[in-house]
Amino acid sequence: MKSVVLAFVLLALPAFSQAQTCFRATAALPDGVASILCVDKVVLTADEKKLELVGQDYSVPAFLDVIHTSRHNEDKLNFKAQGALVDIWQSGCGDGLSAKLMVSGRTEYGEIYPQYLSVSVEVAETNDTCHSEPSKHTVPYALITE
Repeated sequence: MKSVVLAFVLLALPAFSQAQTCFRATAALPDGVASILCVDKVVLTADEKKLELVGQDYSVPAFLDVIHTSRHNEDKLNFKAQGALVDIWQSGCGDGLSAKLMVSGRTEYGEIYPQYLSVSVEVAETNDTCHSEPSKHTVPYALITE
C-alpha cells in the first residue's frame, strides 16, 4: 500500500511543481487594468494564428491574436500577439478606456519560455469620448523574479 501511495505522489510531482510566471507593470496603470499578470504556460496554436495563455489569472485573456510572425528556420519562430484587457467607451460623452495586451516572444522547437517574453499594455484613455482624442501610452511589464 505504501508503494502505491509513493508511486502516485512521485507521478504527481511534476504537475504540482509547475510555477507561474508573473509580470509586473513598470508604471502606473488606470483603474481596471491589472498591474500584475500571471501565466502557467504559453502555447502557440498549430496554425500560428492564436497565442494561448494558460493559467488561473482571469485578468489575462485566454487567447491573443497573433499579428506578426517571422521565421528564423524550421525550428524557431518570432511572434507578436495582442488582445483586449479592457475596452470601455461610454456613450454620451463619457469616459473611455482601452487597454491592449501585447506579447512578443519566440518559439524554439515548439516551446515558448515565458521568462523570455516581452509583455506590455497599450493604454488609450479620455474623459470625453465625444470631444477629445484619447491620450495614448505604453506600459512595459517586467518579469517578477522573486
